[in-house]
Amino acid sequence: MKIPLWKSGLWLAALATLGWLYQQSTQVEIELHLRTVQHFEQLRQQDARLNQYVLQARYGQLKNYDPLVGTQQEIERLLQALTQDKPDFFSQGEAPIQQAFTRYRHLFEQKTGQIEQFKSHNAVLRNSLRYFPSAAHALLERAAVGSSRAAQLHDLLEEVLLFDQHASPALVATIGKTMDTLKNASPQQDAGIVELAKHVDIILSHKIEVDDFVRDITQTETDAQADTLFQLYGGVFTRREQQAAHYKLALALLSALMLAYVAWVLAKLQRSRRILNESLRELEFQKFALDQHSIVSIADRSGKIIYTNGKFSEVSQYRREELLGQDHRVLNSGYHPGSFFKEMWATIGHGQVWQGEVKNRRKDGSFYWVDST
Repeated sequence: MKIPLWKSGLWLAALATLGWLYQQSTQVEIELHLRTVQHFEQLRQQDARLNQYVLQARYGQLKNYDPLVGTQQEIERLLQALTQDKPDFFSQGEAPIQQAFTRYRHLFEQKTGQIEQFKSHNAVLRNSLRYFPSAAHALLERAAVGSSRAAQLHDLLEEVLLFDQHASPALVATIGKTMDTLKNASPQQDAGIVELAKHVDIILSHKIEVDDFVRDITQTETDAQADTLFQLYGGVFTRREQQAAHYKLALALLSALMLAYVAWVLAKLQRSRRILNESLRELEFQKFALDQHSIVSIADRSGKIIYTNGKFSEVSQYRREELLGQDHRVLNSGYHPGSFFKEMWATIGHGQVWQGEVKNRRKDGSFYWVDST
């Protein structure tokens, strides 16, 4: 049975729609979503840890800057993981979430640049804070006990160390006066005073710069921007999850509709099969009845016999195997003229019913008459 072209097209369209709905309904990957949430949590932790390491480095509680470098590298790895897992969210683009991600990257790069400046300035500051007391004590050993020079060196040492803890313009002025007094009271080529003055200048200048870097780094809006980015991601994910739920519902409805149609078609086919079987049984009954009372033979278009029933063999004395592939001339008794059979075949060839009595020859040579239709 040939299926109409429009039905084939309709089924192809339905199958294509099913595929598209399935693809849309699986856009939300829960495992990937959970990994993204985990990346955001780690991002917050690493950012807070970065600020902590900066403060520890400022006050000399870190032996080196390796923890800072490692934390920066981990943040960069997390950002790359976000981009790799969800490039349509965390990459450059015009969408609000993409702009927020670009903003976070800019803030992180700015923070990284500030950290590099902090590390270089802080290293110089920590070096001077380490050597300044030694230089002051070396000069105290050369100063007379109870002398004004010794008192000024004690004052300078106290003022500089206090400045390192609580910088103020008043302390800067006081330190400057004390240093000027020591310079004026010392020979111009006093190497100890020159070295001491160099460390004091570095501490006064770098202390404020380093504290400014620390303030800027710890107050960078990376944490707040991460919260904004996560909120945008949560909103987009929720909307996609809702869309996926709608697509799943549409997929279920279309699948149910197609299954119902298939069930209807199967039921219809089963009903047609039952009717066909009943028709075949009826035909078998008719054939059986016909075979019991009539001589039946069937020939193809060329006149070759392709079927005979048992009654035909019984009357003609030819076995069925002897008749198949032969034409009816094998039974020709020679009684009828050629025009008789010519008229018969012309009538049959035009799709009309021919009826008449035919004298045939049996296998043993005897004759018999048949009323043929």
